Amino acid sequence: AGPGAVLGLCLIFGDVCTRMQRTRQSEAVPMMRAILEAAAGPDGWAHGSAEELELHDIQFQLCELQKFWHRENRFNHLREYLGPRLCSMLEAPIHAEWLDALEEALVLFGDRLGDVVDEQGAIRAAAGWLGLDVGEEDGDASCGQGMGRALRHGDGVSFVSRREGSSEPVLLCMKGDLLQAVPESTFPDEAARLRGGAVFIVERLMGDGPVQAQDVVFFRTSLTTHLGPCDEKRVGGLSAPHKCVRYASDRAFRFDVCGATAGPPLGTGIRSGDSVHVCWSGEAGDDRAIEVGAHGRAGCALAPRGTGEGCGQNLTLEIFSQPEKARMHLRHVLREALQSGLLAAGRLLRAEGSGGLRVVSAEAVRRRLV
Repeated sequence: AGPGAVLGLCLIFGDVCTRMQRTRQSEAVPMMRAILEAAAGPDGWAHGSAEELELHDIQFQLCELQKFWHRENRFNHLREYLGPRLCSMLEAPIHAEWLDALEEALVLFGDRLGDVVDEQGAIRAAAGWLGLDVGEEDGDASCGQGMGRALRHGDGVSFVSRREGSSEPVLLCMKGDLLQAVPESTFPDEAARLRGGAVFIVERLMGDGPVQAQDVVFFRTSLTTHLGPCDEKRVGGLSAPHKCVRYASDRAFRFDVCGATAGPPLGTGIRSGDSVHVCWSGEAGDDRAIEVGAHGRAGCALAPRGTGEGCGQNLTLEIFSQPEKARMHLRHVLREALQSGLLAAGRLLRAEGSGGLRVVSAEAVRRRLV
């Protein structure tokens, strides 16, 4: 048993501090065998036949257990794993792995999807299983930064401040790991904004779907870390340091619409072109929002709402166009994979009568997942 598996055994069988020092291989292997035997008993392994499990499977699961047990430990992080990025799907080829994802989603989420799973339901489930968002079928990739387009989980956005008395609008971007404001002309197009750290990926706490006012969201920066208040050594600013805890409560924000430039918003959804306050959600009752110019013209900080010369908290949100183009391409490759599964590969079928999609060999998919 490896060190991770040994720690997992300590968490299951006794006090970590005392057992960690004396658990040896001669003890670890019998402990793992006991877990393997228990998996075959009543209320044991609930994900297929326990006869398919081996001692190596138990070792790997113990290692994963201790990782998640320590997920809140700042000195023992889970590995920073983003999974596939939405914009990387722009040139994604059609290959067998898309069909794998469709099969796995139907097996894993079949009960949740209902009795009759149509093509669109299967495609959305597969994208969700991959940690991606396919959006709506009528998504319009031609709209560019399209004022009025609804903001969704996974979208990239830029924030522009047009303060009173300012000769030129400013754009929020990352300089090193600090949030700063620069003249909008510094980044004349989307590609320049992306390279310059002026595009932030909006990650909704609830996952896939449109972003509503008051939804908890996180902003993943060009550094792949989340934006949040600076630590005690750099009080007042906003940063995304390498060692910050991802999805930590002190890196949570929400949007408040303070006026729409593209006509009345639908419901409380956030749309490209809206003038918003980006409010911090780290503590209950805290009513601060990101303000531009708090530390000089280039500085950004959290400040009580409604204060600040020229209302430097009013930020115009502009949606980056590439995610919508990527969603359209992702829908295309998954639809092609689905047709392949139904026809050439013969790995999917339609149920008689209802026409709902089914996996031909669900047990083989379960084995692949395990």
